[in-house]
Order: sequence, then structure tokens, then C-alpha cells
Amino acid sequence: MLCTSYGYRHEQYALAVTLKVIFEGMNDIRPNALVIDKSNTELNVLINIVKSDPKCWSNVGGGDMQQTLKCFVLLCWFHVRKAWVDNLLPKAHPTQRNELYAQMCQLMYCYEEEFYRLYAAIMEEYENFPLQISNYIRKGWCEHACRWRKLRPKFGRLFNYGHVDTTNLVERHWHYIKLTTLRGKINRYITDLLHTLVGDSVTGTWLGGTVLEWFKHKQEISECGRFLPHA
Repeated sequence: MLCTSYGYRHEQYALAVTLKVIFEGMNDIRPNALVIDKSNTELNVLINIVKSDPKCWSNVGGGDMQQTLKCFVLLCWFHVRKAWVDNLLPKAHPTQRNELYAQMCQLMYCYEEEFYRLYAAIMEEYENFPLQISNYIRKGWCEHACRWRKLRPKFGRLFNYGHVDTTNLVERHWHYIKLTTLRGKINRYITDLLHTLVGDSVTGTWLGGTVLEWFKHKQEISECGRFLPHA
């Protein structure tokens, strides 16, 4: 199979197969962007699948050069901030943390020229503080060699991606599955999860669309909201 040629492990293989099946089900349609957490595993799989999918690419000028038209990868802004709270702020003195966090958040909304100006200012400000702070910012987020550099700031989002900047909506759906449908119990059989995903409350069982019905209900609420008269 395609995925095994990349030497994937179980998590990578599952993600690759899932994305490939989703793409096949979408026919010629491809999303403009894929929003992920900061995970090398996820990024590597997405890059490999997109590279191998001709519907994500287009020939430029009839030659060999190609450009990506779809499936640009973006980082979830919520999880970017969470990574700073968990991994950066503890390295700083308590009196520095609020300002440092605000500076990192400001970087997210910068265009490219402004981004590098502010980044240089931050590096200068913290050059006399513990090296672990500047190294984390430089190697983990901002330097040219960092693979995540363009996946989080505003200048990496200058295309139509629907302004979906977080994976939290998806996680909210999983929260519903775990705590409502599966009643918060762990170590369930895999069939329980499958039944939840494709269940049917009409028959009194999980088989046939429990989660799908929830999605439909959310969509109906959204559609109704569009046509409600203003007060």
C-alpha cells in the first residue's frame, strides 16, 4: 500500500489511511487548509499524502514545476497558545510571563515584515535571560529553519481558508462522543466507538447515525439562525 512505503508506525498509518479515504470520498474536491496541533507526526503524514495526491497540485506553465493549490497546513491557534503556557512561560521569571505571552500572541497577527521586526525585538530583549527561553522561541517557532514558522502567523494565512483557526470545534464533537454517547467510560470496545459514529437512535441502538444526527441538528440550528429576523 501507499502508506507503508513511508515507513509509518501505527498512529501515522492510521492517520494516513484515514486522510486518503476522506480524499477519495471527496472526489475532485480538496480543502484549502488542514488545521492541526503542533505534531511532527501529523505534519509528516499530511505532507506525504498531499504530495502524492494529484488533485492538490497544478502544473505551472506546462512545465515540470508544480504549485500546491489545496491542503495548506495551518496550526491551531488555541494549541499554539497552550504550548506557550505549558512549555515557554515556566522557563521565564513570574514577572516576565505576562509580557512574554502577550509578545508571542502579537506575533501571531503579524504580516511578514512586522513579524521579523517584532521577533528580532523579542530576541534582543531576552538575550540576557536564560538561553532556554530564546532557544525555545527561535528553534521551536520563529527562525527560518523552523518548519512551523509560516504555519501559525497571519502572513501564512493570506488565502481563503474559511477563518477556521482552531481544531476546538472538532474536539468539542469528540467531547460529545466521549462524555455523552459513551458515557465517559474508558476501555470500551472499538465496536462501541464505531456504533457511536454510525449509530441509529431510531432503532433504539447506536447503529446508524447518532453523531450524524447531532451534526444535522447543529446544522439545522445554524440554518435557522441565518433566517431569524433581527430584534
